[in-house]
Order: sequence, then structure tokens, then C-alpha cells
Amino acid sequence: MPDRLLLARSRRTTDCIVIGAGHNGLVAGCYLAKAGLDVLVVEGAPFVGGMATTMPVVDSAPQHLFNLCAVDLVFMRMSTIIKDLELAKYGFREIPAEPTLAYLHPEGASICFWRDPHRTAEEITHFSDADAKAFLRLARVFRAGMIAGAPALAQNPLRPRIGSMARTGLAAVTQARYLPELVNILRQPVYNVVRDRFQHPMVQQAMDLVCSCANPIVKPGSAAGLMWLGFNEVFGSSRPVGGIGSVPQALAKCFQATGGTIRTSAHVSSLLARGGKIVGVQLDNGEEILARSVLSTADPVQTLGSLLPEGHLTPEAKARVDKIPTSNEGSIYLKVDIACNGRVELARHQAWRRDDVDLRLPFSRVGTMETTRMAQEQSARNLVPDAVPFGVTVPTAVDPSQAPAGQDTVYLYAWGLPKDPPEPWPDLKETLAERLVKELRGYYTNLESIEIGRFVESWQDLARRTYATDGNLYHVDMALSRMGPFRPAFGLGGYRTPVPGLFISGAGTHPGPGVSGVPGQLAAREVIEWLR
Repeated sequence: MPDRLLLARSRRTTDCIVIGAGHNGLVAGCYLAKAGLDVLVVEGAPFVGGMATTMPVVDSAPQHLFNLCAVDLVFMRMSTIIKDLELAKYGFREIPAEPTLAYLHPEGASICFWRDPHRTAEEITHFSDADAKAFLRLARVFRAGMIAGAPALAQNPLRPRIGSMARTGLAAVTQARYLPELVNILRQPVYNVVRDRFQHPMVQQAMDLVCSCANPIVKPGSAAGLMWLGFNEVFGSSRPVGGIGSVPQALAKCFQATGGTIRTSAHVSSLLARGGKIVGVQLDNGEEILARSVLSTADPVQTLGSLLPEGHLTPEAKARVDKIPTSNEGSIYLKVDIACNGRVELARHQAWRRDDVDLRLPFSRVGTMETTRMAQEQSARNLVPDAVPFGVTVPTAVDPSQAPAGQDTVYLYAWGLPKDPPEPWPDLKETLAERLVKELRGYYTNLESIEIGRFVESWQDLARRTYATDGNLYHVDMALSRMGPFRPAFGLGGYRTPVPGLFISGAGTHPGPGVSGVPGQLAAREVIEWLR
């Protein structure tokens, strides 16, 4: 269970109240406190973590820890946060994740994705030499995109620092030969990009499933998900020791050591406004806490909609808030966590490889381009898909500390499901979970005999647990029109809102979702500058 954290009551006007003790809120709190500010973080849940929580959730397996949303650490590795905040000093440890991703074919074949693209290409040569060459070309384009774009991802998209602009410009010049091709790819549907560049069905399925869960694969701009290839090559991926929840735990310790205060079980019901500016928050128990500024990591629709009193946004700004997309075009997810009393085996898939790669290690995808496309199309019509694509991994394969010795946990994430199906989600989720687990047994061949119990979470459950609008992991849908200065909407990017004293952060702001902490880091800079 997460450590019991300091519970305090603010008796004075603080410099800044941060809403939300997820990783972005705690990152922001750390930077604010290190700047010498008096900072209070308020969290509605009884523990810190938000969407980066690791805890036991299967009643029959209290010693098995589960990563309730994220499991891999990728995007924080591109930032300076771990070094700036000395998180190792507060218990943070990570284990490199290799291979990072895999595609598992129902018949037993597999393709693993490695940080070194040449090693991935070697896997692809089992199916097509031409596709292996095409992969290396594509990987080089996305590596160039990441080298050119990484400095911009770590800066305010509306108010970048001069040094960052110079680094971005220099990086773009060095990678200029690849950028026209990159721009052409990013505007296309991933479905088209994959079919145009790769010929073998096995390779097509693997490439499609790299980015199929964020956007409908036939949607223009969905190929931007292939940028993961550049992230993985340039920055790599890891699994935090103790689960992804060890990240906010280390951040909380850093924050408190720097003088910050955390209040859990303190749900904010509204923002306090006086004289046209935000001056604090009101909790759902009626308590009012005053502050010179408020930084909210709740999703933008909630912060600028239900929490902000009426009349503080212009009609134009209010209309933009109302149009922020949060339903992923009706295609949502289901999460299943499974506790096991032994080690999971992938007998057929391990036998096919004939090497020593443990296929429990990567985050593996199953399904095909066509089943993914059909699932997303059916879910958009509120129909339960005939076939549901999903991803799965065994966190204990990388970090055995998350379960008793010799035992595993299984993390299953399904997407392409309808937001509002005819059958209510409280009834549907268990039926779907059983269907998914039954299919998974075709890959994890001994799963039925070692399963202790499971925890199933629908989008509605996630919404209740994390307070996120529509249970959206991304807070705002991942679309090219909602990126950079336009995330979450035109006129609302860059962390400062039109209301003095109110700032926004979190997955719904630049550079977006994932356990990066960068939205919190950049938003904290804006608060510090405004207060000074």
C-alpha cells in the first residue's frame, strides 16, 4: 500500500494550491517548493498517485501489487525531472525495459521492438527483408523527428525560452533532410502509412499495433503515434522498481522534504473567486482554503467547467471549453489485472522464437489491423466489437518485487470498446473481461491453472476513482488539432488561463499524457514567474 502521507490543514493564505497529487501535481509542487514558495497539494483520494498508482486491488491476493493505469516509464526519461529533483535520493529506482514492445501472432510467431532499431529489423527479416529495410528507413525518420522535436516538447509552446528555441532550430537544421517525410507521415492515418510501407501481414499488424490505442487507426493524424519509435530509440523505456506508483511516492517525499504540504481525502468542489481572480479552493466538506494562485492538474474540462464559477470566461472561451473532446470518438478501454500463484508461460510463442528472450517482459499487443479497425468503427456506433484488440504484459517479469516470490501479475489493457453500449457497463465489464481472459489463455498457456483472482475496471470506474472526465486517460483526446499551443484548446494553451491566478496542467496540456511530469514542470515555471 502507498505510504501514509502527511495530513495537514492550511491556516493561512498559501502561495499556491495544487489540485491533484498525481505525478504532474507533485512535480509542480516540488519545483514550486524549491523556489521557496509555500505550497499545498490537495488530493481527493486517500493516497497520492492519481493515474500513476500501484497498489493491491485483488482481495484474494493482498501481496500482489498492480499498476492501475500506466506501467512503463518513457516520457519522463526525456526530461530533467529525475535529476533536478534527485528522485533517487527519495527511493526512486528503475529497470531498463528490453524488449519494450512485442506483437504476438495467434499461431505463435512474434516480433519484438528493441531500443536499437537494427535489432528490431533483424526480427522483421524472419518475415521480409524488404520490410526490414522499410522499418529502418521509418525509424530513421522518427529518430530525426524526436531529435528535432524533443527540445520543443520540454518547453512552453506559447512562451518558449530563447535557448530552447535555438536548440530546436539547430536540431531541425541537422535533421532537415528527414523532416518533409516526417510531416507527410504525421498527417496521415496510421492504417494507410503501414499498408503503403510494409507488405508482410505479420509486419503490418506489428506496426499498426504500435499506436492503435490512442486514436482510430483510419483517422488522419493517427500516424503521429508512430513517434513512439523515435521516443524509444532516443530515450528508451524503463519500469520503476515497486511499480509506477513509486514515482509519485518519491515525488511526495521530495515535496515534503522541501517544505511542501499534502492533504489527501481533500476533494475540491469549486474554485474560489474574488474580484475577478482565483483566490483559493473550496473542499466538498465546505472548507475554504485561500491562496495567491491555484494550479489544477484536474482535466481542463473539469477545471474550466465545473470547478470554475460561472462568468469568469468569455462566451468564446466557454464555448471552446465545452467543445474539448474527451470521449476518444466513442472508443474507450477496459482494464483487467490478474493475480497468479505461479509464473505465466507462453509455451507456443517461446518455442517459436528459439532464443532466450522472455516474452513476459515486453508490453505485447495482439489482434490485427482489421480487427482493430472494425472494433473502433463498431464502438463508434456503440456496438460491442466482434473482436477486441488488447495489450498485455507481466510487470513481475521485470520487477519481481510486485508479487510473492515465484508469482506473477498480469496487466491487460483492451481498447476499441464502446463508451455507451446497450448493456450497462457494470454488467458488461465482467462478461467482456472473461471473454478477454479466455482469449489470453491462448497466449499465456497456463493462465487458467494459476489465476488467483482479478480486478476489472471500466472507464466509468476509472472516472470515479480519478475524477477524470469520461474516464479519459489522456484528459483530452489525442488529435493533432489538440497538440502544442492548442492543447487543450485554442486560447487555453501554455498553462496560464484567462482567469488571473488560475493555471492548468496535467495530461490535458502540452506535451500531453504519459508519466512524464513535463506538464507539471512547465506549469510550475509559469506560476513562479507570475507570483514574482
